[in-house]
Amino acid sequence: MTTNVIDMAKYVNGSNETFQDIELQRGRKNNNNDYEESTDTVHTRAVNKRQKLIRDNLADFKPGSIIKIKLHNFVTYEFTEFDLSPSLNMIIGPNGSGKSTFVCAVCLGLAGKPEYIGRSRNVDDYIKNDEEHGEIEITLKNSEAIHDVEGVLEGSDTITITRILTRSKKKSEYKINDSLVTEATVKELVSLLNIQLDNLCQFLSQERVEEFARLKSERLLEETVRSIDPSLLTILNNLKELQTTELDIQTEVTNDNNKLGSLRKRREKYEKSVASYEVFNKTKHSLQVNTKLLPYAKVNEYKDQFKSLKEEYKAAKKKLKALQQDKEPFNREKDILERKLIDTERRTSSTLISFQKAKDNLKLATKDLNDIQESIHTKKKQIEYYKNRTKLLSIKINESKVEIENKQDILGNLPPFDDVHFNDLRSQSSQLITKEGDIEANIRSLRSKSKSIEHEINNLSRLESNKSKLLTSKDRIGILDQGARDLQEVKRAVLYLRQKPEMKGKILEPPIMTVSVSDPSYASFLAQCVDYNTCKAFTIIDSETYNLYADQILKQFKVNLREMRPITSEPPLSRAEIQSLGFDGYLKDFVRGDENVIHMLCQISNIHLIPVSKKALTPQQLKKLTVPDANGHLLFRRILHGNRIMDINKSSYGSKQVFTRDGTIRDTKFYRESVIARDFAAKINSEISQIKQRIKEGKEHLETVIQEEREERKEKYELEKQRESISKELKKLNNLQKEHSYLKSTIESLNQKWKQLEHESKKDTRHKIKDDENAIISLFEKQSKTLAKYVTITETINEYQEELMTSEISHYEYLNLFNSIGEVIKMLNDREIEFNNEYLEKKENFEKMKTSENFKAWTSEIASYDEPTKAILNEFAKEYNSKEQFTVQFLNDQISKLESELALLNSDGSSIEILAQIKQELESLEKNLPAKVIKLNKIKETMATNREILEPRLDDIINKISNRFSQLFINAGSASQIVLDKPILYADWKIQILVKFRDNADLKPLDSHTQSGGEKAVSTVFYMIALQEFTIAPFRVVDEINQGMDPRNEKIVHQSMVENACADNTSQYFLITPKLLTGLFYHEKMRVHCVMAGPWIPDPLKNPHALHLGNPSKYTF
Repeated sequence: MTTNVIDMAKYVNGSNETFQDIELQRGRKNNNNDYEESTDTVHTRAVNKRQKLIRDNLADFKPGSIIKIKLHNFVTYEFTEFDLSPSLNMIIGPNGSGKSTFVCAVCLGLAGKPEYIGRSRNVDDYIKNDEEHGEIEITLKNSEAIHDVEGVLEGSDTITITRILTRSKKKSEYKINDSLVTEATVKELVSLLNIQLDNLCQFLSQERVEEFARLKSERLLEETVRSIDPSLLTILNNLKELQTTELDIQTEVTNDNNKLGSLRKRREKYEKSVASYEVFNKTKHSLQVNTKLLPYAKVNEYKDQFKSLKEEYKAAKKKLKALQQDKEPFNREKDILERKLIDTERRTSSTLISFQKAKDNLKLATKDLNDIQESIHTKKKQIEYYKNRTKLLSIKINESKVEIENKQDILGNLPPFDDVHFNDLRSQSSQLITKEGDIEANIRSLRSKSKSIEHEINNLSRLESNKSKLLTSKDRIGILDQGARDLQEVKRAVLYLRQKPEMKGKILEPPIMTVSVSDPSYASFLAQCVDYNTCKAFTIIDSETYNLYADQILKQFKVNLREMRPITSEPPLSRAEIQSLGFDGYLKDFVRGDENVIHMLCQISNIHLIPVSKKALTPQQLKKLTVPDANGHLLFRRILHGNRIMDINKSSYGSKQVFTRDGTIRDTKFYRESVIARDFAAKINSEISQIKQRIKEGKEHLETVIQEEREERKEKYELEKQRESISKELKKLNNLQKEHSYLKSTIESLNQKWKQLEHESKKDTRHKIKDDENAIISLFEKQSKTLAKYVTITETINEYQEELMTSEISHYEYLNLFNSIGEVIKMLNDREIEFNNEYLEKKENFEKMKTSENFKAWTSEIASYDEPTKAILNEFAKEYNSKEQFTVQFLNDQISKLESELALLNSDGSSIEILAQIKQELESLEKNLPAKVIKLNKIKETMATNREILEPRLDDIINKISNRFSQLFINAGSASQIVLDKPILYADWKIQILVKFRDNADLKPLDSHTQSGGEKAVSTVFYMIALQEFTIAPFRVVDEINQGMDPRNEKIVHQSMVENACADNTSQYFLITPKLLTGLFYHEKMRVHCVMAGPWIPDPLKNPHALHLGNPSKYTF
């Protein structure tokens, strides 16, 4: 796509003629051939028309103004050229054709930052797509004030600045008149030419129009002054710096004076501390003397104790030796008795062993006799058994025959067992069991299904109950489900706090849950006055709770917290008084709920100061509320009535007019007595109906399943009855089978037993009887021998018993004597231990005294004293000796007393240093403070001088701008005023642009939210026009400022701009706009640049003559 600029202007005789529409003839796109033919025609006309071009007179351009701009591969342009007028240049064209690219080119070509145009900060984005390089060439009018700037030719009329953008390089290349230079050099040149690309009053791109409306008043003053007289801005900035220094020095002087008084008081205090410290040193000396005397007293007492201990040690040793001599005879007698006891014990032990062996032998003989008698008895019984055995076996054989016959009779009387019938019954039973199992499985399946349906019905019932509770519950947590997604985070935080009993009553739930109003109108009022962040905020009752829990909550949840503080403001009128003005009361009067939360809303949103009325107030009532009282104060800053909210404000500048802002109150679903909104309640009721229908369908389905289960159980019952009948018959047959088997088995066992008895009865037992009788005779012989041995052992035992008795008597006699002597010796031993301990204790004490480390330490300490110290101590010792007070006890008492006195005295030796430091600081302050006062006075004098220079000139400039602004504004609005506000701090000096567009309205500051888009645009452009005749900038740029204006205002603004921009001795002006209305005012000095884009535009790279195509203002005929 090729883009070209066509300059069009028509010179007219008078300023009232309008610009005639000029239409560029182009072929219609019926087919490709027609299109190409039309394009060729345009080329032919441009080539064949070889008129001579008029060159602009360079003298008409002010220094620093732009004469020409060439663009190559820049944004949408492949190659184009702007030949500019020294007065007004209007650049028009469709959206997207590249009008604002002209603004970008001016800014970037003169080394401006991309931020100045509010577009991409990446310079690569300004290079045409698919191209490696882009180039901006700007030709400026030179100034006589430019000297020694690299690349600028002395005496040259023009300066050409070229910026080359390259994708592969981070930095651009700059040239001045084809000489490579740095960006800093270009910026220096731009500054010398008073070009201010960063000043919104001089360079206002399309993207920064809104920024101008948001411009702070202080910044607006700086930008305005900088565009008219930078020297005044230097003075103002100097005043700001001086005032900052003045305030700092004033603070220092005040602080120094305060410090001076404080230091003088501290000097008195520390002088007393130093005196107290001197008493402390004296007492401390006495304490040191008594402490050093203490070793002397201890050595004296040590010597007395050593002598006494030595005598006690010798007496204890003598007493111990006498006792040991008395104990010796008893020890000898004890040894003799001990040997006799050992001998008797040895003999008794030997006899006792022999006695025990004899007793054991007696037991063995007794056992042998008993065994022999038992064997004789057994053999006798065996002989008797063999003699009666045949008779007994005959009886048992007859009994076995009878029992066999009885069992055979019983077996013969039993009915026969049918195997075929039994197996058939078992098969039938198995089939019935299988059928029962299948039915049972069906029953379990149906039961499981019915339980599942019952479970679903129960869940639905619980869900219905929960939904119903939402309609009747007083817990307002459900409100959090009706709002935006961020309220879910609030809900999570509410549930968390409810689980923390320690936070209950200290951290309160949000206002939308804890407060409400009965009337929906008041709910809307409350929602209008309480901002969204506060309505969902948690209230913390005090600072202590905030410090304790705030971080813990904020780390877990993204919620807002509000800390309660005392309310300092009170309502200006009583409730009766505001009701007389037409209000229902204050908004707080209609709010119910947690008092602490209501307190927070008063603190944050001032609901106790906002009067409300459900009915709309009359204009007369509203007018009364906008009139200040006798002190110039407004009764209310905000009122709500009907469905309207009105904010009332008063200007702080100029005539301090009252202005209002009116708006519509929106409905809200919060703060109502009903816990949930109507639409949400309707939704819940609909859901409840659906749930009830599902419950009904579930119950019907459940009944069907239960009926099927009943049918299955009935069929199972019939099968169980059949199986029970078969089981009974099987049981009878099974019992019969068991009885048959039992009887047959018993009969067979009895037959075997009968045969065995028959076999036993035929055996001969006479030889066994003979063997037993011979055995009995042998046993009698053995019994006689054993009895003889038994008698001998008994006699031996009697002998041993007599010997043991004699030995024990002797042992008891010796033992009694041994124990008696032992008691005597024990008593002597105890006394010996006592005497020995006493001796050892005395010896140890004596040895310790001989080698006492304390004694060595005392003597060593005394030896360490120098002669002067010993002399002083000697004097004190003599005094104490004369009073018989030179004892350790007395010296310790003295030391304790002196230590107590020291504890009460000032022991801080640093008070001397502190006092010296205080005196030094006092001396320094008394020396330096007068110099600071002198410096402060000089700064005040300099500030007064600078203000005398600045203020009249600044007032004059602002008044002129205000007058010019007011004259321009009358055509589009009602009234306007530029006010210079001069508070105490120079940093707060600012310009206020006050405007009104209706006669019955009040002047209101121009800002980003009060006026409409069109009103802001009109106000902004009139302010820019008002600066036109005062500014020193060589050119000014305004991009699409007419957007949002109605046709009437656009025409008014256009005429004002043309008249001012085309006046004599004004700076060059650029207006960029996408459209022009018909019937606009034009001036012969202005130039219109039409930017057109499309494939039909001739390519100037191929046909250089096409570069000036459509530039009739530059042709002569």
